[in-house]
Amino acid sequence: MRPAPTPHASPAPSPCRACAVPTAMVALERVQSGAHYPSDVAAGAVIGLAGAWLTRHSLRVILRHWL
Repeated sequence: MRPAPTPHASPAPSPCRACAVPTAMVALERVQSGAHYPSDVAAGAVIGLAGAWLTRHSLRVILRHWL
C-alpha cells in the first residue's frame, strides 16, 4: 500500500517515470528499424517490469518475515 502524498512531497518525477520516455522511444526505434519483433519488445518490457517489481518489494517481504 502506497502512503498518501503529503504537502511536502517532492515535485520531481520518480525515477521510473523519468526513465519511461527514453525506454519507450528506444523500444519503438528497435521495432521500427527491424532489429526486433514487437513481441520481443513486449516480452522484454514484461520481464523488466517484473524484475523491477521484485527488486522493489523483495526487501520489504524479507524484513517482514525475518524480523
